Amino acid sequence: MFFERELYASLLEWAQKSSQALYLEGPRQVGKTELLKKLGRERFSRCVYIDLRDSAEKFETQREYFTEKFGHSSFSDEKGEMWEAVFREFDPAYVNDPSTLVVLDEIQQSPAAYNSIRDIRRSLKSKLAVSGSYLGIAKQSGEYWEPAGDLNYVELTSLTYTEFLKANGIWEEYGAIQTFDISELSDREKAVCEQARTLYGVYCEIGGYPDVVREWVENRDVETCKKIVASLVRALYKESSSYFGGVIGTGLWSRTLERVAAHMVTKSGDLDTAAAQDAFRGDDSKGLEIRRKDKINALKWLEDCKIIGMAQVYGQLNHVAVKSNRSLFYFRDMGILRQLCEHTMAVLPSDLDGMIAENFVFLSLLNQSELFIETDVHSYAGSLGQIDFVMHSKAKQRFGIEVKFNKGSTKSADKALREGKIDYLARVQDTYGRIGEKQSTIPIFMLDKLDIVVLGAARRLKGN
Repeated sequence: MFFERELYASLLEWAQKSSQALYLEGPRQVGKTELLKKLGRERFSRCVYIDLRDSAEKFETQREYFTEKFGHSSFSDEKGEMWEAVFREFDPAYVNDPSTLVVLDEIQQSPAAYNSIRDIRRSLKSKLAVSGSYLGIAKQSGEYWEPAGDLNYVELTSLTYTEFLKANGIWEEYGAIQTFDISELSDREKAVCEQARTLYGVYCEIGGYPDVVREWVENRDVETCKKIVASLVRALYKESSSYFGGVIGTGLWSRTLERVAAHMVTKSGDLDTAAAQDAFRGDDSKGLEIRRKDKINALKWLEDCKIIGMAQVYGQLNHVAVKSNRSLFYFRDMGILRQLCEHTMAVLPSDLDGMIAENFVFLSLLNQSELFIETDVHSYAGSLGQIDFVMHSKAKQRFGIEVKFNKGSTKSADKALREGKIDYLARVQDTYGRIGEKQSTIPIFMLDKLDIVVLGAARRLKGN
């Protein structure tokens, strides 16, 4: 079962237009290999696929052998024939022309392969794509050289909510709905939206990793899906630990993830400092040689892995929105968040509901980045109080986005709207919505239709 991935359009554009090598990056098990093989089948005459988990030693041996055979001694040498010989060792049918795609998968397994990206790209006419998880490439290591200017970076994550709806077969009808205002929805549209509401609940339970979604689509078994998520988390700990040292590494990851979740509930303190100071403060850390550098880097590592994401906090909302030195932390997959909170932390149900909803909105804003000037998601905490998210549209309008469950108030955002600190207020709730000139209520299970509000506000601004 192959799921439609919105990112595939970016790969097609690269195949048609770019002369750079493609680097498809992202966490483990999100479908990078499958997507590159699909690209090779559909857009190229031939595809040479090399999995460096199994072939790193062979790749390095052949590179050394043919480097010596062809007498190359410097990076400036013309090495086309050498690389052709290397790739023919993997596929005798290899042809050096633009209709051939070479895929180096799990590139992190071989510093030699990673460091050859620029050389291969500049020596051959065939297209080069590499992929690998963020876990594998320790960029602090002197073994890896960044091929700046030679790579077109494209990021793949677990399935987005929109992709999840497509996988469940309701997108054709749901995607055609052009409003979330309940007064404008037909009975049929309401029925389709109720399907989306149900699937939103499932998505927040199991997340979007392809193996998990596949299990859901085929068997509709949430508990089995959660077991698959648990195995993914264990694999994350195991692989991460190999870079940080056995038991110490395992404890580091579990403690850091728990700390991130606790920070989501409290939204207090500086998590970078807290992770460094608190991750191993308990008795179970006594006698372990845990470097302070490891504790500090754990959080950054998880961000590089795209396991967690950050929203930088604006401290002021005047004519210019001024960033503070604070950041808020979220999980990049709903299933991992749910797994962590249900099995390793004692989170109150009322707090869990809010965490789940706010994390979902964070992911939705990330996936609708084309609506906004910022490339990242931002929050606000200042003299007005706190607003969950603050984003600036392409029309330079400032949007306050409040996530409210359990009848929570929006006093800070209401005040910001009255004082002109934000141009528009979007309240996200588990209800059907209303669309207004300056503020709207958006059902969280239809947040993918945020463009209705953002583009509508831009049209009104242009009209005035």
